[in-house]
Amino acid sequence: MRFCPECGGPAELRSIGGRDRPVCTRCTFVHFSRHNVGVGGVVRRHGRVLLVRRAQEPGRGRWTIPGGFVETDEPFDQAVEREVAEETGIEARVVGVLGVRHRVTPDGSDLYVVFRLQPVDRLVEPHADSGEVDAAGFYTYDEMRSLPNLAEFTRQIVRVALAGRQPFAPVDVPGFSGPGWTFYAAQPRGV
Repeated sequence: MRFCPECGGPAELRSIGGRDRPVCTRCTFVHFSRHNVGVGGVVRRHGRVLLVRRAQEPGRGRWTIPGGFVETDEPFDQAVEREVAEETGIEARVVGVLGVRHRVTPDGSDLYVVFRLQPVDRLVEPHADSGEVDAAGFYTYDEMRSLPNLAEFTRQIVRVALAGRQPFAPVDVPGFSGPGWTFYAAQPRGV
């Protein structure tokens, strides 16, 4: 970064927090790296898992679970519910967190949170949004394995989801829990 996003002043590298970071020479704004946060949703119905085929990059033509990026003004559990509904027309509610993937690349850092969701109406059939995805449906594990271009990461996510382990679920934290603040963890036992 050569110029400050706050005041437009010139930026220079300075050692802050053990790293060289762009700092504005005029207003002293420090640019800390930001992370991209993505979400994916595993929706199960009658022993089948909801999958979509990507219609655009990244991953065009690949079968995967529905999901996308979290907007800066939304909680990530609401983001996954929104993404599932937008891509498939299936309204579903978060049950818990199945797993988290973190990746660091030359382009930056990104975090991907995989949720387990429960469909609100088990009779509604999915349909592709014809924008981000061009196909959507519920598949058994065996049917899923025969899909062309199934993402290997998706195969592993579904294996974890079908293993019968309980997801991390919301845990109430008095004084903190509420809109925009949720703690997901293993359920406490007798504490």
